[in-house]
Amino acid sequence: MTKINIRKKAFIAFLAILFFIFSFLFIFLLAIGFAIFCALGGIAIIAIRPMIITIMLGLGFMSMGILVLVFLLKFIFKKHKIDRSRMIEIFESDEPELFKLVRELTNEIKTDFPKKIYLTQEVNASVFYDSSFWSMFMPIRKNLQIGLGLVNSITDLEFKAILAHEFGHFSQKSMKIGSYVYNLNQIIYNLLYDNQSYNSIITGWARTSGYFALFTKVVVELVEGIRILLRKLYKIINLSYLDLSREMEFHADEVAASVAGSASLANALMRLDFADVAYNKVLDFYDLKISENIKTANIYPQHLATMEYMAKCYQLQMEYSLPQIREEDIGKANKALLVIQNQWASHPSIKERVNRLKELNYKTQLSNNYGWMFFKDRENVQKKITQKIFDPVKYKGQTVDLSLENYCLKLNEQENIYSFDPRYKRFYDARNIHKFDLWSTILEANKENTFTLEEIFNISTIDLLNTQRGMSSDIHLLTQIASDKIKINTFDYDGKKYKKEESQELLNKLKKRKENLDKEINSIDKKSFSYFYHLAKEKGNENILKEKYETYFSAQETFSKDIDLYNKMLSAKVFLTQKTAYEKIKQNMIGLKTVENELKERLSLLYSNSELKENLDDNTSKQIEEYLGKDWIYFTEPHYDNNALRFFNTGISTFYSMAYQNFFFAKKALLIFQMQQL
Repeated sequence: MTKINIRKKAFIAFLAILFFIFSFLFIFLLAIGFAIFCALGGIAIIAIRPMIITIMLGLGFMSMGILVLVFLLKFIFKKHKIDRSRMIEIFESDEPELFKLVRELTNEIKTDFPKKIYLTQEVNASVFYDSSFWSMFMPIRKNLQIGLGLVNSITDLEFKAILAHEFGHFSQKSMKIGSYVYNLNQIIYNLLYDNQSYNSIITGWARTSGYFALFTKVVVELVEGIRILLRKLYKIINLSYLDLSREMEFHADEVAASVAGSASLANALMRLDFADVAYNKVLDFYDLKISENIKTANIYPQHLATMEYMAKCYQLQMEYSLPQIREEDIGKANKALLVIQNQWASHPSIKERVNRLKELNYKTQLSNNYGWMFFKDRENVQKKITQKIFDPVKYKGQTVDLSLENYCLKLNEQENIYSFDPRYKRFYDARNIHKFDLWSTILEANKENTFTLEEIFNISTIDLLNTQRGMSSDIHLLTQIASDKIKINTFDYDGKKYKKEESQELLNKLKKRKENLDKEINSIDKKSFSYFYHLAKEKGNENILKEKYETYFSAQETFSKDIDLYNKMLSAKVFLTQKTAYEKIKQNMIGLKTVENELKERLSLLYSNSELKENLDDNTSKQIEEYLGKDWIYFTEPHYDNNALRFFNTGISTFYSMAYQNFFFAKKALLIFQMQQL
């Protein structure tokens, strides 16, 4: 069935490509006709009465046709080359076991051996190739890219399954259509956006003479018309190809499952998002350590340690030193019931792929060996790629490599700052306490306490939050469907098909359900307060608890105002990233300065808080002091002052960070104090 679907969708994608080619040829023929018309017209203008004015007008008229043709043909000379600066090419002499595995897989799948094999840093494996306009007419051998973050996250059989998936793409005849679409997209991108050199030609020609400037304005309008048409063609090509691409993923999964078993690929697919989050957490950790000149010689043992740490937090089972993500864990945090097919997705969802693999049910014996078993000297390879990760970072002093043991200690310290007591069951991790009337709740709390902490915070409580999150997502999408912002005829909700006309009625029902759900969740905050108030009263701490809540509610209100100010600042500075006339820049600067004065006043107050100040590194503290101590001039015609803008942006980002911490610490102080009453 998959092969039939691929053939059908490949044919549709092929028709879309033909449509683009004929459309482009038609535009090109019109451009040639226009160029001939301009050439003849220019000659005619000069021939009427040869003199400076007519010669300039004639040349300007001729240039219109030439400039339009240059615009349409400039992509021919553009080559798209993949950046290999962060890759390491490996050879069979380096990794004989890996090359042996690749050779066995390509022979079994009956496809070509990769042209080259590269190692990279991330949690991914992929096929890539350099391309140009001419590569559509010549065969291209593909390269294989293997991310060490991927190898670090899987067993040997899972690694085999993922490589087999990539070689499954190698074997697809429809992959050629993918290369055509890829190259056509490069052409369209070049015509729509990669116009710096072309714009320089236009500008230079216009500046040569006022006569020429008149004609270049016409060219600019013609080119814009061509771009509008190309955007429509882009949509037609990609919608048809992305539909094919999703089917090709299913086919490549089937190839992989036949080689390594359904369970191997399914287990890997379900773990990779988790592994990617852990990997980015490690990178974020070292981003924060740049000012301290701290890095590491080998990031991959720390990646494994981070996965293990996260697995404990989310109570995931560990097998073979790897977290096991179950099918029920996928999308667990989002119980959205509305299903709209994403026409712009190049891959099916993980859930769809896992379900298809279960249907295929290719059996194989699972393995407890690491994916690293195919590498001769894994530590050496890990260190080489780690060096590639840190090479672009500009450190200001002698660097220090953090050991695995010290990384784990610092990670725990860092995570402990921004985490809450596990007995809250993560109820407050992504949710704030809903404001309620303390006095009326205290009157209720004075009655006998009839429930336990486990009855307030448990799996069912978290399930309510996930349902609320899913319902909010559904309401957002339904609102867009009902207002015709998402143009579809039908959609699925909770397994039932609906027409677009029924969206408003369903939306109204969901809003009512969500109101009741919000009340139920908010009542947990009051129940929690009552429970801890009863305990605090036994210790004589009831007034302290009340003050903690009042401080928290006040901080919550302040943070809301801070966020409004932050967003106001972001809106006021938008023009800094846009091409704006000098006079307009000066006008915008007046508004920006007004908002900046408010932000500086608030930032100064936050910076005076010693607890918040302690969390800033020395370099940021110096920049904030310099920023607050000077009235900066950001623009002096004709240039922006980039150094001043650097301090300005540091001030804005630090303001947000300190405002959040101010609120967060009030929240954490309250939640810690409550648990101290037990």
